Amino acid sequence: GSCTAGTGGTFSCGGIQTQQPVTFVTSTGSGNVNVSLVFTAINGTMNGVSSMSMSTTATIQSCSSGIECMLFSFYAGALPCDIELDISASLY
Repeated sequence: GSCTAGTGGTFSCGGIQTQQPVTFVTSTGSGNVNVSLVFTAINGTMNGVSSMSMSTTATIQSCSSGIECMLFSFYAGALPCDIELDISASLY
């Protein structure tokens, strides 16, 4: 997706779809899965030249097959599911 600059250091980006590796930890162990994520929109603010903050909603569409995916789905709940993210970052 593309991004648009607003006023006061704000920006917004359109939808982005990506596959990301995720490690999840439970009381009985841990596992690794590749999940398909869709970010509906990313809105943020540049706080000067060295930091930024963003917020978005990500939809976990699906995950890779296998026992790890079955365990992840059990703990994450029914897929697809939405998660809200608030992110702060320092730029070096």
